[in-house]
Amino acid sequence: MSPELAAVAVLAPLALGETVLALPAAAAAVVRGRRARARLAALSRPTPPASEPEHPADAPRRGRLVLHDVTAGWGPAPALRHLDLDLPAGHRLGITGASGSGKSTLAAVLTRLLDPAAGSITLGGVDAAAVSGDGWRRAVALVGEHDHVFATTLRENLRFADPTATDADLVAVLHRVRLGDWFAGLPDGLDTWLDGGRISGGERRRLAAARALLVDPAVLVLDEPTEGLDPATARALVADLVDGAAGRTVVLLAHRGEGLDLVDEVARLEDGVLRARVQAKSPAA
Repeated sequence: MSPELAAVAVLAPLALGETVLALPAAAAAVVRGRRARARLAALSRPTPPASEPEHPADAPRRGRLVLHDVTAGWGPAPALRHLDLDLPAGHRLGITGASGSGKSTLAAVLTRLLDPAAGSITLGGVDAAAVSGDGWRRAVALVGEHDHVFATTLRENLRFADPTATDADLVAVLHRVRLGDWFAGLPDGLDTWLDGGRISGGERRRLAAARALLVDPAVLVLDEPTEGLDPATARALVADLVDGAAGRTVVLLAHRGEGLDLVDEVARLEDGVLRARVQAKSPAA
């Protein structure tokens, strides 16, 4: 054998070995890629949590709020099970329960962010499924712990809820949620630029309530409005929100006790089921 051929005979297996060694890693990468494509495909075609009617009915403006035999959840295990609720117009109900008991799921169902798997929701006799999501949320408004303050003026933060609102409307609703003194101290009034450093947690929730009241809802859902606030601020906030919603049905969802003496009755949500409702204590009690 010539020296050249001997060199080829020695080096060729080494070169082929490097190629073959890379094949297992390449095969594993192909499998991971297929799984990733499948996950992305599933995410690109999600099932909407709430459907839109083909011919939406007009949103109700007032009336009795009724949940009948509602079962709902975000996964295969329902967070709410066969839940019944009947609230006359203007009634104020507090619902307590530990984290994970289904309170936020109930808020999502009440505001048509999640369709129930079974059962029905009506307001003034109008079925929620027959009304567009945006239309229903003008009748049943939500104030939650994660309401956002946009990096823009106070005016535009409020007009996000109602673009037709006048400056007089905006000032009036700020006073309704007890932000009058705060507003008076702003350097540029409604033109004041808001960001995270200019507004406290309690002021943020009141601002969210002002947005909700601008649409003149029949029902105000307060989902954990005192989360992250000290007890004194939390008690004052709930009092202001309930007072600002005078004449409207209020559903206060909370695992803390602040403000439960301001509602008409209190129920407890346990494992997706509403337990016996009891009359709340009066503030003077």
